[in-house]
Amino acid sequence: MEAVVSASTACLPFALKPITAAAITRHLGTIGLYGLMANMIVLRSREFGLRIAFGADSKRIARWVATHGLALSVGGIAGGACCMP
Repeated sequence: MEAVVSASTACLPFALKPITAAAITRHLGTIGLYGLMANMIVLRSREFGLRIAFGADSKRIARWVATHGLALSVGGIAGGACCMP
């Protein structure tokens, strides 16, 4: 029985390597997108403050930030899909 168990789990490390690589890649992409969005918000925080001071709705600004982030995500996914073999 030990031989059967060891034979069935022998290829498990080889199967886990691509899954681990994909998870690491996804996490790095998420961290990168977060950093990019945080930097964009910090750079434009004065503009957002002025827009709110002149009467812009905060929901509209939040929608703009979300739309910009979605556009960056779609661009990154499209660029990554083009580079895949």
